[in-house]
Parts: sequence; structure tokens; C-alpha cells
Amino acid sequence: MRQVNTAVLRERYPIPTIEESLQDLNEKSGEFTSFTTHDGLSRYERLMFGISAAPEIYQHAIRQALHGLPAMKNISDGIIVFGKDSRNTDRNLQERGRTLNSDKCVFSVPEITFFDFDISAWGIRPNIQSVETIRNAPTQTTISEVRSFLALASFCRRFIPAFSTIAYHHSSVLV
Repeated sequence: MRQVNTAVLRERYPIPTIEESLQDLNEKSGEFTSFTTHDGLSRYERLMFGISAAPEIYQHAIRQALHGLPAMKNISDGIIVFGKDSRNTDRNLQERGRTLNSDKCVFSVPEITFFDFDISAWGIRPNIQSVETIRNAPTQTTISEVRSFLALASFCRRFIPAFSTIAYHHSSVLV
């Protein structure tokens, strides 16, 4: 199995320790999420907005809900279902009876924007509005502004030959 294991793509979800599992059995976390109201003490019963781990917890929950379903990927609550043709995609949509909010769905389109990328049968490219945001960014005059700009521009680095070299020269001007 050593040769097989070199080709296996592993998902990186840490296996919980017994201490973590036991901790989940008690509700001491309520001590941290309790707050006072005019009716006395209350506590949140759902994941609170603003908890730093919330995005990872939410991502994992959505991924678990999609686990085992063919040709589905997600980033946060953005879910894309695909197939080699419309019949295959429709079959993938119907797997295991997941319910979709049709108001938030787009079906059978030749091209879709998914997290600032336009995806179609012809390939993947950065979304034109995102590119325009980069083009229209103000001139950077401080190291902090350059870092901010490079973070903005790096989303489309796969489409820019020698991006790291260009970024290096752009940032070294201010140093």
C-alpha cells in the first residue's frame, strides 16, 4: 500500500482527541457565551456571529453535508454542482435528496461566476469586475498599501505569468 498511499489525496480534518471529544460532552462553553438581559442570564444556543472559528466550522459543516455527493464543491455557502453534460449534472443534483433554495440557484447555464472566477466549458478566467477593481486601484505609496494591493491582485496570480517576480519588483520600489 505504500505506492498507493503516495497517490492518495488526503482530506485534512484532524481526528479529535479523546480530551476534545469529552470536552464536547459537557456544556462549559456556555459560561463564555452567557450574557445578561433584563430577564436574567441567557446563553447562545447556536454558533454566534463573530466567533473567530465560525468560518471554518461552517465550511466543515457544509462539506460534511455534501460528503459523498458526486461533482459538488463548496466554498462557505457557495456550492457548485457540475457534470460532463446537462444530463450528468442533473443526476448529480438529484443525489441523496438534498433540498435547494431555488431563489439562490442558477441552473443550466453555459457560464457561471464562482468566487470571482468565470467558469465555462472553455475554461476558467478571472471575473472582469474583479480585474477592473485591480486596474482601478489607487497608486500605492506606502509599504502597507503595496501589501494591500498585492493581496487584492494575488487572486488572479495563476493568470499572470511571472506574478511573483512582478510583485517582488513592484514592492521593492518602496523599500
